[in-house]
Amino acid sequence: HWADPGEIVIISLDGTILKRLPCTGQLVGVTRITDVSGDGSELLFSKSDALSKTSGVYKLNIETGIVSKVLKPEDVASLVPGCKEIYVDDGNWSPSGDEIAFIVRCQHIGNYRGSAAIGLIKKDGTELRLITEFSSADSQWGGFHNCGWSPNSKQILATNFKFPPSGQRCIPPYGAH
Repeated sequence: HWADPGEIVIISLDGTILKRLPCTGQLVGVTRITDVSGDGSELLFSKSDALSKTSGVYKLNIETGIVSKVLKPEDVASLVPGCKEIYVDDGNWSPSGDEIAFIVRCQHIGNYRGSAAIGLIKKDGTELRLITEFSSADSQWGGFHNCGWSPNSKQILATNFKFPPSGQRCIPPYGAH
């Protein structure tokens, strides 16, 4: 089990701490800050707990400290019929700030252990959709992870994992997001 962070810290490039946001209330359980809005006013972060099988993508208004839900598994359930466990995470703002790309992980779909796909949602919560399909080539875990936008908002970059039967794992290089 991972330890929960005590605070989110905003640091200037000279190392000065500009703001500290304690991880209390809705910030308890933050597992990863995934992106900052283009205007710098909001953070996207993920919360995930494998033990309780919960997850979500949230945004935090940096000035006010107000947290709001972007997406939870029940919001995408109709897009992944037959999936027994759904996790959502890795939210990333489009460069224009009007859309958020995210990863949907589906475990135990049909005969497969699990897979992951990329979804999009408008900033206002409308137009939720998947833009890729779930991998189903074999019974091993696979699919998309760690998505991000191209500067012109016309493409999304993501890693596409295919884990070998031996259980070996590919670890992204330090700094990969």
